[in-house]
Amino acid sequence: RFRLASANAARLVPLGYEQINLGDATSFVDATRVYYRDGFFEMAVQVAIDLGLPDALLVGVPDGLQTALTNSDDQGDVIVLLGPDAPR
Repeated sequence: RFRLASANAARLVPLGYEQINLGDATSFVDATRVYYRDGFFEMAVQVAIDLGLPDALLVGVPDGLQTALTNSDDQGDVIVLLGPDAPR
């Protein structure tokens, strides 16, 4: 959706999030997924809550990920792929 990522990022800035990198997913997702690197599960839960998606699917980033999730995966410990359930 047009401006979906930027609209959701704008919700996080007033909550104190300082570094939000926007990128494109490499594939379509049917629901929002919040990926997290080792040690960042709690942060992933908080991001989902702060986005208004407490029931978002939380998924650990697998070691040796062969396919990129987004065009900027290497920049984050928590990676959000917004689906059709994401707030507009």
